[in-house]
Amino acid sequence: SAMQDDNYDPNACIAACATRFPNVPLSSLIAAVSGPRCGCSTDLLRDFIEFGPDKCVYDCGPLAFDTPLCGGPPDYWGVFMQYEYQSLATHGAYDPWRYIFYTIVIIREERFSLDRAWNPDFGLEPERYYLHAVNVQTGLSAFHYGLRLPGIVTGLQYDLDDSRLVAILTSQATARRTLGGQWTYYLFTIDINGTNPRYPNLTSLEDQFRPEQLLKSAEAFPPEIDLGPGDLLAKNQTIFSSTTAIVGMSPVDKDGTFIFTVPQNAPMLNKVKSRIYFISIPDGAVIYDRALDFACYSLTANEKYGDVTAVGSRYGEMQAVNVARVYYSTAESTKKVAWKYNVGRPEQLALQWP
Repeated sequence: SAMQDDNYDPNACIAACATRFPNVPLSSLIAAVSGPRCGCSTDLLRDFIEFGPDKCVYDCGPLAFDTPLCGGPPDYWGVFMQYEYQSLATHGAYDPWRYIFYTIVIIREERFSLDRAWNPDFGLEPERYYLHAVNVQTGLSAFHYGLRLPGIVTGLQYDLDDSRLVAILTSQATARRTLGGQWTYYLFTIDINGTNPRYPNLTSLEDQFRPEQLLKSAEAFPPEIDLGPGDLLAKNQTIFSSTTAIVGMSPVDKDGTFIFTVPQNAPMLNKVKSRIYFISIPDGAVIYDRALDFACYSLTANEKYGDVTAVGSRYGEMQAVNVARVYYSTAESTKKVAWKYNVGRPEQLALQWP
């Protein structure tokens, strides 16, 4: 280990460990910080015992941030390791005000628990999901903007107007640790208060929410999204998609609208078409939903005017079409959706697709 006068910057500790062990791949290297000390390891279970985050009370030094991630007395360490997988269920979200790019990353539970990860008696999930933040100006991890997630997060979006992340949350236990149930979808929001850039505050309705609580509807604190009656394909099978969009808050609409698609029933998977949902933030209420006659691959929202466009494969060719406009009705004091998509004559936005 190494020691210095000030508390160690985790990224500096990672660089020091990489220099000290040049023949060890980063995927096997573990950097640990406890105040001014930096330690390196290649065996997590041999060198550390896991405790809760409340044991970390040290900030991470004048060159890093004040969020208490860097250990605590008498001998607790903040541990930093490379993630194993990046979730393809979200394409990432960019915060242009702070130059932070967010993705969802995964580490297998067996890295922490060995065989217990697959023993049903322990009730553990197969993976751990994390919100991973990177400063695009430096390329370094912004650990103080990351956190552990309570389940599978898809379609992550950054709301430009309200400094928050919005996505869909589902339980990772469905069809794996718990069999026979249907997939349930929740609206997941994380508010980001960066007033103090050295100690940002990431809060959500799901704070302290445990993954196992998603299995108990009575305890479901994140608002559940009602996909409606019927045997929808998205309830029995999940086809993860990052196809989402957001219309942020405005002077009249203080909350905003989240838009996403799910697969409808079809005789074969290559015939699946999408159903689009417009969801009120933050209560998760369905404002409007409608079946599309194509599989939607991309959604885009104009946050100023509320126009929503979709790109997808329709009758054998790619099309970009105008589908709806989200607006706020002052007369009714509610958000509404004006449906624009005409099956017989859709308004195409790209007339000559390459």
